[in-house]
Amino acid sequence: MQKRILLQKHPDAEFISDIASVFNFKRKGLQTILESAVCGNPTHIVVATKDRLARSGFELVKWLVELSGGQIEVLDDPDNASESFDTQELIGFITSFCNSHYGKRSAKRRKESSVKKGQVLPRE
Repeated sequence: MQKRILLQKHPDAEFISDIASVFNFKRKGLQTILESAVCGNPTHIVVATKDRLARSGFELVKWLVELSGGQIEVLDDPDNASESFDTQELIGFITSFCNSHYGKRSAKRRKESSVKKGQVLPRE
């Protein structure tokens, strides 16, 4: 739905999307944007909300893009008050951390279970 709305507003836009945690700064799409900014290429970036680009460090990304002559347009939800942003950022951080933590525990448990059953695991 967000992509459709952005396409209506910017029909000639190039879409960069990442499927990863917004706390992961090694995302290919984010790195592409940052490399473009560091190389001095002015880029107009449109995001639905700030946390779609970077949950933490948004101001740094914005500064780099603006330093190269670009801009970031945020199509924020008007109900998203700035005073609630810190709370949302904290909840997002905790959620991301818990997902990562429990995902690692689950993988470890599956590995231990497979070893006990004598199954051969593929190398990682």
